[in-house]
Amino acid sequence: MGACCPLHHHLRQHRPDQCGIVMYLNSDNWLKGSVEYENDEFQHLSSVVTNNGYSDWATTAIPADVKTMWHRFSRREDDYCIECSVDGQTFSQMRVCHMYAGANEISFGIYACSPEEASFTAVFSDMKITECAWKAHDGQQPFEKMKRLDAVIDRINKVNGTETIVLGSQQYTQKDGKGKANVFANAIKHDFKSKNPTYFTSTYSLLLYSSKKMETERLLLRPWQDGDAEMLFKYASDPDVGPRAGWPPHKSVEESLGIIQTVFRSEGMWAVIWKESGEAIGCVGFLPASSSNLKIAEDHAEVGYWIARPYWGKGICTEALQMVIDYCFSEKGFTVLWGDYFPSNPASGRVMEKCGFLDTGEETLCPNLEVGADRLVKVMKLEKTR
Repeated sequence: MGACCPLHHHLRQHRPDQCGIVMYLNSDNWLKGSVEYENDEFQHLSSVVTNNGYSDWATTAIPADVKTMWHRFSRREDDYCIECSVDGQTFSQMRVCHMYAGANEISFGIYACSPEEASFTAVFSDMKITECAWKAHDGQQPFEKMKRLDAVIDRINKVNGTETIVLGSQQYTQKDGKGKANVFANAIKHDFKSKNPTYFTSTYSLLLYSSKKMETERLLLRPWQDGDAEMLFKYASDPDVGPRAGWPPHKSVEESLGIIQTVFRSEGMWAVIWKESGEAIGCVGFLPASSSNLKIAEDHAEVGYWIARPYWGKGICTEALQMVIDYCFSEKGFTVLWGDYFPSNPASGRVMEKCGFLDTGEETLCPNLEVGADRLVKVMKLEKTR
């Protein structure tokens, strides 16, 4: 059972034609900004930051009729900035990041590729190297970065008992105490001062988010943890689970761990825990407009979910989804929620109906799906009631 929303593959399954600028040190450390073709209606402005083998994506949709894009690539020590412009005059920030291995000599330039063996023509022009156009903020000296880390410590210390703060693979809740959070943040500072830092050392690169825990008598929704990898693989490797929701079965525990570390650790993703056993038996969450499979407004979101096959038919999806709906409307301020499902998986549609979603009568394709991108999905909608 599962909605079509690919909760853990939506950023990495489709490989579009693309061109842009790139900074490349090696396969584990690189940065790019690009325009990526999707279809005749829209394309994506995209940026990818890869540090020590771990990648972070960001995309935003732009009209398909935009045929020219200016990019500006700037550097200050080991901090980098990519900006874009449609006229070459007014630039908007696409990405600011810290590159662990990017303090010394780098290689950078232009690129174009067609990963799916298609073809296109990319024309590059007006290239020049100038003084840095990215204005320094607070001097951008090491002690200023330390001040930003102090702000991170302050954010950790203000966490209340219903939230969890995640830094890298470590999770802290109020019960862990402010002291432990400070100890960990100070360890980051110590690492930052070392000649060969191995951990996140800038607030640009800190994996920091707040994810509220929610529960019912049977279920607990909490952030995903590295220790869930084996259980995730156990259930996500089932060939009857993933394809119903638009993603392929997992092939190894290592793949499941990678999904947890690179995609699940974001706001809007929860592990569904069966309290009786303590097992992670599924995933539920929402995608904002910028990541949705559907064309939706900025104050709308798309929901998605999947549950392990041994737990089908117990009302678990409905129970978990209702908690996410309440959170989206009451705490995130979304006004409309959307969902979609394959007609061949009517159980997923019934879950949404039980939670108040209405059939829009619309059917559409979800080109970002890794499985079923060529199959129509039914679109459901739920409006917030005053």
